[in-house]
Amino acid sequence: MRITNVDVFVAGLSRTPGGGPNCPVVKITTDEPGLVGWGNGALSGGEQAVATLIEQHLAPRLIGADPDRVEDIWQMFQRSTYWRAGRVLAGATAAIDIALWDIKGKRAGLPLYSLLGGKCREKLLSYAHASGSTIEETVASVLANRERGYRAIRAQVATPGYESGSYGAGGARRAGGGRGQGSRPADADEHPARQVRTWEPTPYLRTAPALFERLRAEVGDTVELLHDVHDRLTPIQASQLARELEPYHLFFLEDPIPVENKDGLRVLREHTTTPIAIGERYNSKYDCLPAITGQLIDYVRNGMSKSGGLTELRKIAALAEPFQVKTAFQGPVDIGPLAFAATVHLDLAIPNFGIQEDPHFSGEVQEVFQGLPQWADGYYTASERPGLGVEVDEALLRERPYHPFFFPVIRREDGTLQDP
Repeated sequence: MRITNVDVFVAGLSRTPGGGPNCPVVKITTDEPGLVGWGNGALSGGEQAVATLIEQHLAPRLIGADPDRVEDIWQMFQRSTYWRAGRVLAGATAAIDIALWDIKGKRAGLPLYSLLGGKCREKLLSYAHASGSTIEETVASVLANRERGYRAIRAQVATPGYESGSYGAGGARRAGGGRGQGSRPADADEHPARQVRTWEPTPYLRTAPALFERLRAEVGDTVELLHDVHDRLTPIQASQLARELEPYHLFFLEDPIPVENKDGLRVLREHTTTPIAIGERYNSKYDCLPAITGQLIDYVRNGMSKSGGLTELRKIAALAEPFQVKTAFQGPVDIGPLAFAATVHLDLAIPNFGIQEDPHFSGEVQEVFQGLPQWADGYYTASERPGLGVEVDEALLRERPYHPFFFPVIRREDGTLQDP
């Protein structure tokens, strides 16, 4: 069996310009009639770079290769490029890697989890996203998600005086702010790449504990609660927040400090018992290793389509297992439908699964990618069909519009740049 062709698509997961991420999708065709594999990478705001790397630099190496040699191909991409790792290469490798695993499963006639050792569980606990402009709006969102059947919910609220925006992570553009108060430049409306929002840590640090005090009073212990800081705090600020949140028993506190600051995780660990989850900005096992072996985190959150695919993520899970670090692999919409399906198969097969973020793809996306993992009563299950279990409607895929996507620039009130 040999690879005969590699096609690359960049599909919009939202039909609204600027309203959602794009997905670099790969189709690998073999010389066995009808045997193709599908996968996707991800890099929101840089998806065209991923697609170009695949199309012009990686795909030519695949023609004539044996698709069964998944590990060897993965190693070739990591080493033959000479320049080690990096987010673009990780996303490009992921798309191809997932497609090769899809081929392997289809050729064997088995769902992907079976090739990974079989099921360790029947279903996967997932968490929803709840947010609001006020604490009361967030409480209402949490209650609505609990009513839908979620047993774990990530709760976010805007910082008072700021618009909600920015993933509901606690701040965005200054509401009514003028020039000199961190408002956008006069020309910012001309292009989404020039959007500027402002945020301040002090009011956020006062608001987040108040949110969870209110939530626990409302929901008691009927749901697990999570919160995402989005890398915006210093180690001491994060320590203050984590300690104040201890009475509310969070399932985990996500990305409290920038991922580069591994020593800062030690400071945080010394000051709190709130569980810590980090990893969505990591792109390899080497990024995770110090945090895992140093017992600095409780959940590792790499994304399938952003960290080299299934071949790399299963190694990260194996590295984490002896340190009793569980997985909470990233799963928002921008992870991509095929990568999410691969993540669910891996979640089912590993012993140290913790929880799965829920992207809840739209009906339109599910028409293109048919057979995605199914959600019911707070849990996900995978398709029993061979490979990923996902059938791609290529005609509909080609119709999905690409819209350039830009994360907003975040600045403090005085104009200082802030992590987004």
